[in-house]
Amino acid sequence: MAHLTIEYSANLGDQADLPALVGALHAAALDTGVVSIDALRTRADACKHYAVGDREPKNTFVAVVVRIGPGRSAAEKHKLLDAVLDALEGSLGPAAANSMLSVECQEIDGEFRLNRNNLRHAIEERTARS
Repeated sequence: MAHLTIEYSANLGDQADLPALVGALHAAALDTGVVSIDALRTRADACKHYAVGDREPKNTFVAVVVRIGPGRSAAEKHKLLDAVLDALEGSLGPAAANSMLSVECQEIDGEFRLNRNNLRHAIEERTARS
């Protein structure tokens, strides 16, 4: 199980391609090998009320929370965080110059999380047909 939740100031939409940003972060996380394709969910939500730094209208923020199941080493978590941050900064282009960026990893407590993942079977079926 892995979740990438991207929270950003609404004005970022005027400066960056948000669907491309979501795709880039999703791909970067998968490319690390730390998370699996049948467990990764990536989503983005705009914050319409915000204040960033000195309130310059071009200032933006992006805060990414990476939630993963237990069992990854510190090195794997750092690899994942570094890849996501690099993809984030690379996706923003010129907008990165006025942005506050953060990426945080949180481990999900498996004892207190219920999950039914039907996507695994669907992916297996599609792969078998290919």
